[in-house]
Amino acid sequence: MEPCHIELMKAGSANCFLIHRNGEAVLVDTGKSAYRDRILEACRNFDMRAIALTHGHYDHAQNAAFLSNELNVPIVMSEKDLPLIQDNCAEAMQADTAIGRAVLSVSQRGFENETIEDFRPAKFLEEGTTLVDFGFPDIYVIELPGHTKGSIGFVTQGQSGHPALFVGDALMNLVYPSSAMFYGNGEDARTSAQRIASFGEATIHFGHGRSLPNKENW
Repeated sequence: MEPCHIELMKAGSANCFLIHRNGEAVLVDTGKSAYRDRILEACRNFDMRAIALTHGHYDHAQNAAFLSNELNVPIVMSEKDLPLIQDNCAEAMQADTAIGRAVLSVSQRGFENETIEDFRPAKFLEEGTTLVDFGFPDIYVIELPGHTKGSIGFVTQGQSGHPALFVGDALMNLVYPSSAMFYGNGEDARTSAQRIASFGEATIHFGHGRSLPNKENW
């Protein structure tokens, strides 16, 4: 099967990705509402098959319902993060570094003040699920809990021939590339970071910051 093409769309500090092949595409994460028209315009260039969320924080999921309605495509995510769609404060966050606490302080204001339009996911994703129902049998799910309970990543073959991993906020590349700077469960976050490292030679597509080669240790 021909490898997928990957197109980055910046939505402020957050990233959205179009994974596409032969005119069909899946959107990974949806950004904040301020960027919805830009993202919608990019999506209209493809036969959209699904909107796939890495987790339920508003900067990744705020446009999900809008784009689903405009494009008539289903939303898929982990059931474990569904409470965050109703309330981004449903899972308490913590950080153990000065930079992490600073990033969390800024993010927390958004969690408290922003809302996400409600939606009903068409399918809940878990470890090993593929997106075959949406035309992409070569995209599969890995569970990456820690940043949130239901954080997941998506894996496919990149144009380089090596895996491309879309990791949401399980890893971050804000001030510098690292494991999640804040999280609901620190131990799980560190375990998920090392799981990503275990993929070896791969390209990491972060929820924030530019993509980088995988590392032996995050």
